[in-house]
Amino acid sequence: ILRHTLGLNRSKEPYRNAFVAGHDHSDMPTLESLVAKGFMIRRPYPHAEDSEVFHVTTTGRVAAERTRR
Repeated sequence: ILRHTLGLNRSKEPYRNAFVAGHDHSDMPTLESLVAKGFMIRRPYPHAEDSEVFHVTTTGRVAAERTRR
């Protein structure tokens, strides 16, 4: 999820930093775990009341880049 959020699944360099998920999204438990570990932050998504936008922190970016394939 960290790599996807940063666009590292399509590019060698990060080109984005956002993952939008509704409260019933299947990845929500993982996203919440990444927030608890300090790898992501979450904010309300202004375009949908039932969604949040997650951003990778500097710590999360380092972790994502360490797992680069």
